[in-house]
Amino acid sequence: MTSITSFSGLATGIDTNSIVTELVRAESIPIERLRTKQANHDSMASRFETIRDRMNELQSAMDAITDTSAPATVSSSAESIVGATSQGAAQPGAYVVEVSQLAAAERTHSNGVASKDTPGLWADGSSIGITVGADAEVSISVSSTDTLASIAQRINDSDLRASASVIFDGSEYRLQVSGDDTGLANSVSFTETGLDLGLTNPANETVSAADALFSIDGLAMTRSSNDVSEAITGFQLSLDAVTTSPVTVNVGSNSDALGEKLQTFVDAYNSVVNGIAVESVFTGEARTGDSLAGDSTLRSLQRSLNSSLFGTLPGFETLRELGLETNQAGKLELDMEAFGAALNENGDTLLEAFSGDGVTGGLFERLSAVNDQYAHKDSGLLSTRISSFESQNRLIDQRIVSMELRVDKYEETLLRKFATLETLVSGLNSQGEQMLAVLGSI
Repeated sequence: MTSITSFSGLATGIDTNSIVTELVRAESIPIERLRTKQANHDSMASRFETIRDRMNELQSAMDAITDTSAPATVSSSAESIVGATSQGAAQPGAYVVEVSQLAAAERTHSNGVASKDTPGLWADGSSIGITVGADAEVSISVSSTDTLASIAQRINDSDLRASASVIFDGSEYRLQVSGDDTGLANSVSFTETGLDLGLTNPANETVSAADALFSIDGLAMTRSSNDVSEAITGFQLSLDAVTTSPVTVNVGSNSDALGEKLQTFVDAYNSVVNGIAVESVFTGEARTGDSLAGDSTLRSLQRSLNSSLFGTLPGFETLRELGLETNQAGKLELDMEAFGAALNENGDTLLEAFSGDGVTGGLFERLSAVNDQYAHKDSGLLSTRISSFESQNRLIDQRIVSMELRVDKYEETLLRKFATLETLVSGLNSQGEQMLAVLGSI
């Protein structure tokens, strides 16, 4: 704004500041209209973004239902003996598991000594050779200053796939060496040079390395670990105990979980429909400049959504057979009981009704096409409208800057004119006073 100083009518008695302010305000009305238009554009773009976000949430809900890698429902008749965890899309069925032997890591202890911290029990130059599986032997040096505890620490500091600790049996201390991995291939063997800890004594091997021996549906299997992930595609077995009777592992589709996903889809669809309905309300004289009532893009989106619901479905005649139907407001409703019945009767083909069977497109295939047409982040019709509003606002910004410069110049001109007027009137007043003084003296 201008920096010219006004005397605010000291000579004329006119409130020039107020006059200039009102004239400038009148000249700025087009700028305020442009700013209101920008605000309306921002509001409409924001509401289009909300509908686009809801469309993307609808797509996510559909993807969750048709995700073939989603975990199946897995349960065991004896979880404490044979556990089962889903790892993917396992085929439904029942599997009989029997366990005759668990995989084990080898564990060996030494002969007993009176103290774990007393040195001088062994001569300098002694050593313990430890071999784990097919790895090269690792030599652990022992000197006369070593104790049972320091030998254990030296084993733990090595690169062996084994660990050592000192145990106390109530009267004596023993060095215990345990393999880190289960299975026969990870057995641990020892050699002793210059000392006799008894690690080579077979009687001191408390646990022998062993593979897991089990069967699935009568087929014998062997694994080095008790966690078996590749025996049956889609889930992992955890062998925790030897069975005294067969354990049944059941794999099946979870109608409750699938029903919850379908309800999420219904809620997401209704959220889109409700969002369009709210924006389509015409409020008559109270309608504001940012109203989307009658917007052609929203009307077209609503028609596309409606038509997607009434197309053909692979394996089913209508949505009602799946437990889905529309109400008078155009929203979806889910009958969980009817859906459960459809799942039990046609579980193998039910998902095809949503995702298609390769020949006939399913419900989700049609809705996904609508989502791509309207909600694609770059080319979707909603995204295009949002970009259009943003582009218009950038142009309006340029116009506002230009108009503000013109208004500033206009204000500066007014202040100069009123300042000149004040100076002129002040001079005339001064001359008048001089003339009155002369006349008064005459």
